[in-house]
Amino acid sequence: MAGYAIQVKASVERDIAALPRDVIPRILQSIETLSEAPLPFGVRKLSGAEHLYRIRVGDYRIVYAVNHAEQEVIILYVRVAVHAVDCENGDRAPLPRSSRFTS
Repeated sequence: MAGYAIQVKASVERDIAALPRDVIPRILQSIETLSEAPLPFGVRKLSGAEHLYRIRVGDYRIVYAVNHAEQEVIILYVRVAVHAVDCENGDRAPLPRSSRFTS
């Protein structure tokens, strides 16, 4: 089976350049593996979009589109997960508490 072609938007190159240096090889490795398995284990389909998916790489997410007819994967963006944004003290930001579950 031939692999899928990988296309990367120019904005993704800027996203990757802004990442910490120790994360970049893992992100690039994950993008490369999408050519052989565009829907790997752990992939999440984005709601409201027919062909959009995301994969998790540590605290980062790679969002991409899959065109099965033309066998291509289009990388749309790489971003830090919302819950992993650093606080002033360097810890993860706490998840918001729902008032529904507090007593």
